Parts: sequence; structure tokens; C-alpha cells
Amino acid sequence: MIAIQLPDGSKREFPQPVTVAEVAASIGAGLAKAALGGRVGASGQTKLVDTSHLIEADESLAIVTAKDPDGLATPRPTCWPTPSRNCSPRPRSRSDPSSRTASSTTSPTSARSRPKTWPPSRRR
Repeated sequence: MIAIQLPDGSKREFPQPVTVAEVAASIGAGLAKAALGGRVGASGQTKLVDTSHLIEADESLAIVTAKDPDGLATPRPTCWPTPSRNCSPRPRSRSDPSSRTASSTTSPTSARSRPKTWPPSRRR
């Protein structure tokens, strides 16, 4: 059992290692949404961690929110943006099969395969 000591003096016990986010969720849904990280360790030697930090042993924990002085200094995980079509490492041609999507491929009913009907034929 892992015992987490909270700042108000209460203890939470968990059967297996938990993250800071899971501890915050066990306290309340509002705190889980507001949590940015946590301050882990003894009162003299605390370390600021993000919500994905895994607590594997008995430790003291203070949940950090935006209202706390440390709220903006909390380390956050890096989020990598997904590359857009304009960030291609090489230009793509229309004949390049990797540049085609399901909507850009021609189907038997597409405009290219239909007979040309404009301008309308004039019958006399």
C-alpha cells in the first residue's frame, strides 16, 4: 500500500503506484480538472512535478492549481503539433499516390469520367 500524506494532515492509501492526477481525482472532480501538477516530497525538499508524475512510494503531496503561486511554474508535458499539409518535406505532384486522399481519388462517377454535356447540343 502506498500512503500519500496531504497538506491538511489526511492520508490517502492506494494499492498500487498512482499519478498526481489520480490522487487529485480521488479527492474530487473539481480538483482533478483544476490540477496542474503537484509538489512532492518532505517539507524542506519538495519537487514540483506535472500531473503525470508517478508516485511509487509513501510520500507527501500538495496538489498545485492555477490559484497557487507555483501554478504557472509547473512543468507541463510537451505536446507536438501534427504536421499540416503545408509542412511537407518535399513538394507533391498530382501524380504522387501519397498525396491523394480518399476524397481526391477519381471514381467512376466523377466529373472526369462523365461525358461532356456543356454546352447543350442544339437540335433542330
